[in-house]
Amino acid sequence: MEYYVKWCGLPYSECTWEEEQLIMRRFQNKIDAYHERRKNGKIPNKHGLVPRKRPKFEKLTSIPSFLQRKDDCEQMLRDYQLEGVNWLLHTWTKGNSCILADEMGLGKTIQCIGFLSVLYHKYELYGPFLVVVPLSTVASWQHEFELWAPDLNVVIYIGDVTSRDLSFLGSFEWVALAVDEAHRLKNHESLLYRSLFEFTTSHRLLITGTPLQNSLKELWALLSFIMPEKFDSWLEFEAEHRDSDHKAIASLHRKLQPFLLRRVKKDVEKSLPAKVEQILRVDMTAQQKQFYKWILTKNYKELSKGVKGSINGFVNLVMELKKCCNHASLQLLKSSGKLILLDKLLCRLQETGHRVLIFSQMVMMLDIIQEYLQLRRFACQRLDGSMRSDLRKAALDHFNAPNSSDFCFLLSTRAGGLGINLATADTVIIFDSDWNPQNDLQAMSRAHRIGQKKQVNIYRFVTKASVEEEIVERAKRKLVLDHLVIQRMDTTGRTVLSKSTVTNGSMPFDKHELAMILKFGAEELFKEKEGEEQELEVDIDNILQGAETRECDQQDSGSELLNAFRYADFAFDENKDVPTLNNPTEVAHNELAAKSWDDIIPEADRKKFAEEERERVEKELFLGPRQRTKITEAIQQKAAKSMLYVLIRSDN
Repeated sequence: MEYYVKWCGLPYSECTWEEEQLIMRRFQNKIDAYHERRKNGKIPNKHGLVPRKRPKFEKLTSIPSFLQRKDDCEQMLRDYQLEGVNWLLHTWTKGNSCILADEMGLGKTIQCIGFLSVLYHKYELYGPFLVVVPLSTVASWQHEFELWAPDLNVVIYIGDVTSRDLSFLGSFEWVALAVDEAHRLKNHESLLYRSLFEFTTSHRLLITGTPLQNSLKELWALLSFIMPEKFDSWLEFEAEHRDSDHKAIASLHRKLQPFLLRRVKKDVEKSLPAKVEQILRVDMTAQQKQFYKWILTKNYKELSKGVKGSINGFVNLVMELKKCCNHASLQLLKSSGKLILLDKLLCRLQETGHRVLIFSQMVMMLDIIQEYLQLRRFACQRLDGSMRSDLRKAALDHFNAPNSSDFCFLLSTRAGGLGINLATADTVIIFDSDWNPQNDLQAMSRAHRIGQKKQVNIYRFVTKASVEEEIVERAKRKLVLDHLVIQRMDTTGRTVLSKSTVTNGSMPFDKHELAMILKFGAEELFKEKEGEEQELEVDIDNILQGAETRECDQQDSGSELLNAFRYADFAFDENKDVPTLNNPTEVAHNELAAKSWDDIIPEADRKKFAEEERERVEKELFLGPRQRTKITEAIQQKAAKSMLYVLIRSDN
C-alpha cells in the first residue's frame, strides 16, 4: 500500500507517494492515526455540510472532557474562557459570524480551538475548518491544538508559492473560517481581505486584540467581512456613526454587541501581575545632533512647502530622522544615545536576574543590537520577518525552555508583536515606537499574558526634543477613538447570552500632523552653535528616576489622556487631534505651527549647506562620482569592537 507523504522541512509541492514499508519504521503513529480517522468516519466533507437550520443553543455549564488538556498539566479553561466558548457557540447557533476581541494575553487561541472542538464533538461537524494565522504563530497554534484538541486532524499548510494555492483552498466549502490577528483585514481593498472574502464559508470568526486601531473605517471593514449583508456600505455606516455624542455612541454599541466580544485583563484575569511602562528620554550624542540638523537643512525646500508638500516626502523625512534618533550611522556603537542607555540598562537588568524582550521597527537596528549583545556576551535569540517558520519556532522554544540561558530576545515590532507567547520574560524594551500605538501594545503583550508570574516592566526609549517625542505624544491621543467605540461598550457577552436584553491604516498621521512632528525640537537644536555639543553622559539612575511612569493595568478606564471625555462634548473627527481644554501643550503646538522653517533653520546654515552642495556637484562634474570603498564584514566588526571597547572602558 502507498501513502501520499508530506515531508518535514519541504513544501507541499514536494509531496510524494511512498511504500508503507519505507515510512512505517519512523512514522507508524501517523499511519495508525490515518486508519483510525477512516475507521471512525469523522472525515471532513469537501462541501462543508452544515444544517440550514442551526441547532438550539445549549450552554456549557462545565468543561467537557474533550476540552481538558491532554498532558500532565492541570491547567483548565478559565471561567471567562468557557464563557467565551459559549458566546462563540451562541453566535453560531444564531447564524451570525463574530469578532473575538479579548485583550491580548487572555487566551483567544484556546477559546477558538474550544469552539471548533465543540462543533466537532457535540454537533458532529468534522470540517473542514480553515484557520488563517501569521507565520510567527503557526507553531504556537499547532502546539495548542495538540494540547486542547488532539482529536482534530490539523494540517499545517505553508510553504512556497506553488504550495500556497489560493484556487485550491477556494474550492472547499468551509464549515468555519477563523482569522488570527484579524486587524490585518482592516483594509477592505487588500489582497488578503479580497482573497479570504471570496471563500465559501458557513461561519466566519475574526480574532484580534485590537479591533480598532486608527479609524472607524477599519472597524467597518472587519464587520463587513463577517456580515457583508448587514454592513455593506461604508458611507451609510459613517453617516450613521459620524458623531460622538452619547446617543450616537450608544447606537454603535448596540449594533456591535451581537457580533463582538471584548474582555480586558483587569476585569477577568485578577491573578495577572501589574504592567508598568516607563518612558526613558535620552539626549542625542553630538554626532546625532549634527546628522539631525543636516537632514533638516538638506530638506529645507521640501519643509518650506508646509502642508502643500508631499505626504510621502514628509513620511520619508520622518523615517530618516527616526533612524538618526536610533543611531547616527548604523555602524558605530558610540553614535547613539539610545545604545549607550541600553548598555547601562541591560547590565543592571542582568545583574538583577531579569529577562528582556527588545523590539525595534528596523531590522538594521536589530543587527547592531545583536552585534552589541554578542560583544557583551549576552546570550540572545532573534525573530524578524525574514526568518523561516522553523527557525522562528526554534528561537521561541529555546528562549522559553526551562533554565534557558538566554537573557535577551530581539524582535521586529511587526513580525514579533503578533500572537507569540514570551511570558518567560518580565521586561520589555521598545527601542523605537511604532507609528501605530496598537502595534506597541501588541509587543508589550508578548510578556504580559497568562502564565506571567512577575510584574512586567516596559521601558520605552524616546530621544529628547526630536520627532520621536512628538510621535509618542500624538500616538497616545490616537488611542482615544478606540476607548470611545470599544473600551467603553458592554461587550462582556453576558447581555447576549442572557434571555434579557484616520487616515489610512499604514500612516495614522495626516500631512498637517507630520509637518508639526518635523518641527518639534528642531528650533532648540539649531540654537546650539557648532562645537558647543558636549559628549553625552548617560546617568541611568537619573533617567529612571525622572521617567514618565504608568501602571497600565491599575488605571481607571477613563483616566489620563481620556479625561477629556469626562468634561467636554464635541464632534469627533478621526482625522484631527483630540482637543483639550486649557492645555498648555496645545498652546505650545499652536505657537510652533505659526513658525516657518525660515525661523527654525538659520540662514547661515542654509547658505553653508547650499555652498557645500554646489561644491559637491562641481567635483562630480569634473572628477566623476566618488567610488565607494567596499567595507568587508571583518572591517566592520573590528571597528565595532574598538568603539565598544571605548564605550565600556569609559564606564569603568
